[in-house]
Amino acid sequence: MSLRTPLLLAGAAALALPLGSIWFVTSSAEHAEVGRVSATASMTVPRSAHTSTLLPGGAILVAGGMSRTEQDLAASAELYDPSTGRFQPTGEMSMGRASHRASLLRSGQVLITGGVGYLRDAELFDPATGEFSPTGQMQHGRTGHSATLLKDGRVLVIGGTSRGRTFPPEAEIYDPETGTFATSGSLVTPRASHTATLLNDGRVLVTAGHQGRGQNLRVLASVEVYDPETARFAEAGTLTVRRHKHSAVLLQTGEVLVMGGSSENDFRGRCRSTEVHDPATGTSTLTGDMNSERFKIRDAGVLLPTGEVLISSGAVRADVYDPESGTFTSAG
Repeated sequence: MSLRTPLLLAGAAALALPLGSIWFVTSSAEHAEVGRVSATASMTVPRSAHTSTLLPGGAILVAGGMSRTEQDLAASAELYDPSTGRFQPTGEMSMGRASHRASLLRSGQVLITGGVGYLRDAELFDPATGEFSPTGQMQHGRTGHSATLLKDGRVLVIGGTSRGRTFPPEAEIYDPETGTFATSGSLVTPRASHTATLLNDGRVLVTAGHQGRGQNLRVLASVEVYDPETARFAEAGTLTVRRHKHSAVLLQTGEVLVMGGSSENDFRGRCRSTEVHDPATGTSTLTGDMNSERFKIRDAGVLLPTGEVLISSGAVRADVYDPESGTFTSAG
């Protein structure tokens, strides 16, 4: 495997790392392992439950997060410059956010939605000015939701929890042309801590997640698909394993690799299992186990140019999945 560009792992990317640490995974056919990890500069602010977004110019926007508790939310943001290996503060969001979502728009701006406290207000980061500005309000304040850039440039917001610890079934779409959100269909099964993966045909595959909380927490295996042509969701089979706080990556074959997550036991219910879901048939098939149990990894899976998949976070070592053999190999 050969990578031209190292991959940035920011913040609490592995359980054994301090919050301010930054690490790179690089890879070369010269080495026996599939990749090596090396340190780079630290962020200016320790963060977890933040977002990291690759901008068109190559810089990475790191926004929000929390240092220790849900009461300690950051409005600050910073930019990582890969040419210098340094972080630099940039403009601040209008409010502190954690467990929010960041979506890169076609314009190069970044849409920020939701977060702890069931926030409705959205905002845009403009790389040209380094500033955030307000944009529309979502119909529901959300945390634990997903935000997926559609092929037409709009952003589909699905699921999450809202005020009163409810699970809004209504999805909504952000239109960058108008700066507004509008309701667009309802989930068959309302959920949070799920994944939403854009398929090659423009539909969005929604996998697993949970409903309820505490003693009433129920982790799901159900799968559904959203069609932007009809603005409707439809059932699309089930996973072989119930999971939430997992990761899903679209493979070059058009299938979706679903990795890790946990059961109702949360930290004690972390899993190594992975499976491949075929949207054409609605069937899921178990594939090789990861080398480590992992959860809270929704944004930690990356499709590599080789067709392999890198999964980081949740463990000290990253893993690389080979779709041809259906096996995982540890990185350095």
